[in-house]
Amino acid sequence: MTNENGDDDESYPEGADKFKLHKSRERNCNVVALAKVRRLEFTGKLKCEACGFDFEKSYGDRGVGFIEAHHRVPIASNEAPTHV
Repeated sequence: MTNENGDDDESYPEGADKFKLHKSRERNCNVVALAKVRRLEFTGKLKCEACGFDFEKSYGDRGVGFIEAHHRVPIASNEAPTHV
């Protein structure tokens, strides 16, 4: 079939299935929530203990309750359980 540009649509195939196998690490949202609660209980605010950044101080109301997690030990170096 030829399109309005005179090109044969079948000569440019799109959307072919491609299967990939890879390993990824997932965050545990329960652990993240618990870390926030503990940090708030301990310090009264969500200020990063690794870099000292405070989203609320920098972004005002938009930053309330937000924190970016840094890990003292990189996740990639941990031996995490494997799920099949």
